[in-house]
Amino acid sequence: MKLREDYSDILSKQSEEIKMLFDGKKSAVSGAALFSKICRFLTKDFLPPIEREDIAALSYSLYEISVNAEEFDKSIAVEKLKTQITALKPIACGVIKKGNACEEEIRRQIDINFECAKIVSGNKCAEKLNDSLMNFWKTAQNTFFKNL
Repeated sequence: MKLREDYSDILSKQSEEIKMLFDGKKSAVSGAALFSKICRFLTKDFLPPIEREDIAALSYSLYEISVNAEEFDKSIAVEKLKTQITALKPIACGVIKKGNACEEEIRRQIDINFECAKIVSGNKCAEKLNDSLMNFWKTAQNTFFKNL
């Protein structure tokens, strides 16, 4: 199947934006624009419906993370959140390109997410960000297995 657009590149840009937001360097405005761009491209590309839905779900999950990363209190340093945010780009691209190592990395990030949930318990902003990361890991895992 030939795709007219490079979806992994757009997901990669969304992931990079989240890293910048987490570090307090950029606003979430372009996250919404990138999600909108993916949706426009998906309506034009010929893809089986399940793959189109999966790409849109990944992009929307990244958009939700970007919103929560922007609202996150930067004074709270949580290394486990940073670890997960750093893994967004390779996993988003790996799922689209059907990378072999992707399955194990998703599982590792889910474990980190569970550990992080215990650490951030009681901090609403950190909990929201960690929850949105969990939603992304679930979406990535479902997409990976549906498209093997």
